[in-house]
Amino acid sequence: MAEDQRWWGRRCGRRHGPALRGVRRPGRRHRGTRSVREPAAGHAAPPATVPADWVAVTDAQQKAAFSHPAAWQQRRDKTAVFFVEPPVGNARSGGPQMVGVARVAGTDQAAALTAVQDSEFTIQPGVTRETTRTVADPGGARVQEWVGSYLREGQRATYVMRAVPAGDAVYVLIARSSAQSAATATTLLESLRASFRPA
Repeated sequence: MAEDQRWWGRRCGRRHGPALRGVRRPGRRHRGTRSVREPAAGHAAPPATVPADWVAVTDAQQKAAFSHPAAWQQRRDKTAVFFVEPPVGNARSGGPQMVGVARVAGTDQAAALTAVQDSEFTIQPGVTRETTRTVADPGGARVQEWVGSYLREGQRATYVMRAVPAGDAVYVLIARSSAQSAATATTLLESLRASFRPA
C-alpha cells in the first residue's frame, strides 16, 4: 500500500505539480459525485393570463367583472353567477368544467368561503373538503383557498374556491372540473383570477 501511494504521488506530481496534489480542479465532475443545480432564488411560476378565447362580462348582481370561455352557458342562483361548459356525453346539466363568482358581504375570508360552501356544495352527494390552504394572490395578499370534491351525475368532480377581499366584501372565485383532471380546476381558477376585478 505504501509503495502504491509513493507511485501515485510521483504520478500526480508530474501531471499537476506539487501545489495541486490532492486538490480537485474546479469545474470538473469527479467520479462518485452528482451535479445538482440549485434553484434560482425567488423563482416563481409566471402569472396566469386570460385565455384568448375567453370573453369579458360584468355582472351587476355580484358586482364583478371577469371573463369566461365564450361558448359556456350562464347559470345563476341566489349565491353566485356561473358559466358552465356545454353538456358532454350524456350529461343533463352541462359539462364538468365551470367558473363562477360570488360576492359575500363582510371581511372574513373563512366566513365567505363557508357561506359559499354551504350554499353550493354541502348539499351535494359525496361532498368532501379535501384541502384548506393559504396562497399568494396576484394582488399581493395572502388569501384562503379551499379544495373539495363531490359526486355529480355519478362522476366525481373537483372544485376550488378562492377568497379575494375587496373593501367591505369578500369575493369567492369558483372553478370546477372532472376529478380525473383535477388540476384543470386550479388552472381555470387562475385564469378567472387573472380576469377578475370588482365592479
